[in-house]
Amino acid sequence: MAVLISWCIDAAARQIGDPNKQRVILPQWLDIATLALTDICTKYDVLKYEEECDLPADGLLTYPEQLVSLHEVWVSLTPTVESSFYKLDEKFRDEWNQIMLGGIPASESPQVYFSDKDYIRLGSLMTADVVDGCRVSYYATPDPVLDPSTTNMPLPDHMRSYFVQRMVVYALFADERDALAREEDALWQAREDEVRRKVDHRSSDRRESLRPASGQRRYRGMA
Repeated sequence: MAVLISWCIDAAARQIGDPNKQRVILPQWLDIATLALTDICTKYDVLKYEEECDLPADGLLTYPEQLVSLHEVWVSLTPTVESSFYKLDEKFRDEWNQIMLGGIPASESPQVYFSDKDYIRLGSLMTADVVDGCRVSYYATPDPVLDPSTTNMPLPDHMRSYFVQRMVVYALFADERDALAREEDALWQAREDEVRRKVDHRSSDRRESLRPASGQRRYRGMA
């Protein structure tokens, strides 16, 4: 069940004994919510995005902003035909190096990819970019929380209390109750195995991938 971030903030504020948000005020709670979400999405693959971009002729695809881990890469030379997209096979360094011994195939559609520190490298060179010929799904950290009254918590439902608990830690630090904050942080850290089991058991709570609003992209350097 979807729940607004404002509901989660209210729950955390009650837990620190400040339901009216007088000691920790709303602008602080926005930062706290963003930090808590970032912590969780960095620790677990739970916030997935899917995006379209151009299929680059040079075979070098830039990483999405705020990426935590790559999920899948799909490509097509005729992207107006939905059924023409196919998934690339991921290769690791030793496999990629073996393929590259024969040179990158020219004028062929890619079949494989390799992720290094700079690019998602596609296993082919083409004569021209293919507009909207690539789709990438990936796990990422969220955008900053700006309006909690209209923004749903983007995490699976089973992580709601985990999110609230993380906000409590940051709020206690903001309220200068450091000793209690450290105790709460230790309790939060101790739940890692429990939460990871639920995350790995995807059938307990499935979410569709998030897509950017129309006209927006999360890719660096793309219009």
